Amino acid sequence: MYQTLELAKRLGVIVTAHCEDAELVARLQQKLLAEGKTGPEWHEPSRRNRWRPRGRDVLQRSWKIRARGLCCPPLVRKGSAGSARAKSRGVRIHVESVLPPFFIDKTFAERPGVEGMKHVMSPPLRAKKNQAVLWNAVATSAIDTVGTDHCPFDTEQKLLGKDSFVNIPTAFPALRTASIFCTPSA
Repeated sequence: MYQTLELAKRLGVIVTAHCEDAELVARLQQKLLAEGKTGPEWHEPSRRNRWRPRGRDVLQRSWKIRARGLCCPPLVRKGSAGSARAKSRGVRIHVESVLPPFFIDKTFAERPGVEGMKHVMSPPLRAKKNQAVLWNAVATSAIDTVGTDHCPFDTEQKLLGKDSFVNIPTAFPALRTASIFCTPSA
């Protein structure tokens, strides 16, 4: 990671780290599938919040590297209520969220068949109670920007997952992404 950030600084480019433990997600997905749990409602439980420490590990490493003068505070892309809480506690990060979690919750993805598949995204939609936290985070500037990856999938594409939630194209390509902005002058 250090070498990557050092090179990024020299080149003036952005480095994005995928902050999800893919091995744990894959193992839980296989366990759920073996139990016959194949519908869209199993996408969110296969990417449990309790596995986010891996993402925190990546961010903490980037903060240590940043402290050595290699880059500026990371931008937590597709940030959630947890990212906003961290920033409100004084953690030096920039937080971007995406729009869907402000308006819809995980019950939309729990609908049967294609109606649920339409709402499968990564990071997955979470409980409705997170919406109030997100709106408050915008009001208090704990979330810096709200954006999108412009990565839509039509119903025909979503139907690729009709036999398994693992095959449903997600609206956003990553569960937890941290971008570290590095410039030659950093």
